[in-house]
Amino acid sequence: MPTDRRPDFVPAGFRGHGVDVAIRIDSKSLRHAGISVYKTSTGVMLIGDEVPVEHIEWVQFLPLGLTIFKRIPYWRRAKIPKDLDTIRCHNSLSHWRLG
Repeated sequence: MPTDRRPDFVPAGFRGHGVDVAIRIDSKSLRHAGISVYKTSTGVMLIGDEVPVEHIEWVQFLPLGLTIFKRIPYWRRAKIPKDLDTIRCHNSLSHWRLG
């Protein structure tokens, strides 16, 4: 994925099948949402249902460790106005409607 340092960089094979990623799940928020989480004796989390994106903390592309998704922290999300319905791109100055 593009980064601040290399905006033109996309790892080889990123758009294909068999791409290895590491996904960090927020198990506390899963439990609060009533989604069952099971932990094996080896420490692997098993989840019987799909996980909504709000319970994913981050996704990294392996083996480089390149972060391709990171959830906004709660303290920062709390600063977003509740009635926000549009955003503006700082590069193109375009307005985008949310939802």
